[in-house]
Amino acid sequence: MNKIRHKPVTTEQREQPDIKKAFSIKTIRKGIIYFLLLSLTSFTILFFYNNTTEVAQVLKNLSPSYFLLALLMAGLDLWIGGFRNHIFAARYQSGISKWVCFKANLANIFLGAVTPSQSGGGPAQMYIWYRAGITLTQAFTISLVNWFSTLLFFPLSALLAIYFIGNEFSEGLFPILLKSGFSIFTTVFLVVVIAFWKPMWIGKGAKLLAEALGNLNSKWKKKLNRWGDKTYRAVQGYQMSCKETLLRYPWLWPASFLLTVLLYFNKFCLAYVLVLGMGATADFWTVIAVQVVLQFVLYFAPSPGGSGIAEFSIAVLMASILAADLIPVFTLLHRIFLLFLPAVIGSAVVLRELKKHAAE
Repeated sequence: MNKIRHKPVTTEQREQPDIKKAFSIKTIRKGIIYFLLLSLTSFTILFFYNNTTEVAQVLKNLSPSYFLLALLMAGLDLWIGGFRNHIFAARYQSGISKWVCFKANLANIFLGAVTPSQSGGGPAQMYIWYRAGITLTQAFTISLVNWFSTLLFFPLSALLAIYFIGNEFSEGLFPILLKSGFSIFTTVFLVVVIAFWKPMWIGKGAKLLAEALGNLNSKWKKKLNRWGDKTYRAVQGYQMSCKETLLRYPWLWPASFLLTVLLYFNKFCLAYVLVLGMGATADFWTVIAVQVVLQFVLYFAPSPGGSGIAEFSIAVLMASILAADLIPVFTLLHRIFLLFLPAVIGSAVVLRELKKHAAE
């Protein structure tokens, strides 16, 4: 397998990531505390709001076979996420282990869960790749192209959700969330497209913004101008890296998009398996449509891991599908299989890698 031949690596590209900034123990600890407090508070309210006796009965009636299937699907979710990274990483470094990309995906999930709006997820997986010998520019390229696939997938999935559910959710909160999510993802997608095809626009816009803000306060001017210049150069560098990669391997982006579709469809199907595991019946496409909207709500949620927002969003959106006594149990299972378990495994990966780095 041939690696992509880049121009000589500059000092900036060789620069090590700021580990103390990206992985501040104080920030991680605070994020974990907020995550746990918000999640526990939300679940306490959900369980006490419903009849706890009926909830206990629901727990007794859970089907082990369906939950074994859900566990396998959760594992498949992690594998697809890692493989989606590997198809790019292997172009930059031949022979790179799939396990490295699997760890990068887990690190992304963990740091995304304990930071607002998943802001720590990207730096976490880039750090794992950097430790495996991939430059920061290459690592950012992997993240950017996969994010681009995600941004394209969600508006398309929203259109399909509208098609399949028809007028079933024509009133209430559901259509509002669907339309707002569609608008947000479409806007961000267009910005990323512009950044790729016309990076000069974004770079010049950042410089003009920095200059305008700097004129408002002379104390900020030097720092903001430095930020504007850095952003301008960074956008150009990342665009060149993405363009070179995709021109050399034109099949990579379609493969990334296909894996993104499989990744999220597996998540949506896992939710349907949980519904069946509780002995409930529901229309398959209705459950899938609800999961699409749920992802819209959680993707840019400001709390760590969407905690608090996620639990109540799941409860509200699934209320039209499940009986009231099933809602808290489904919400708990949904969070366990799709976030809590991967985040716990991811925390072990990150802490082990930081320990090894410190020892070196």
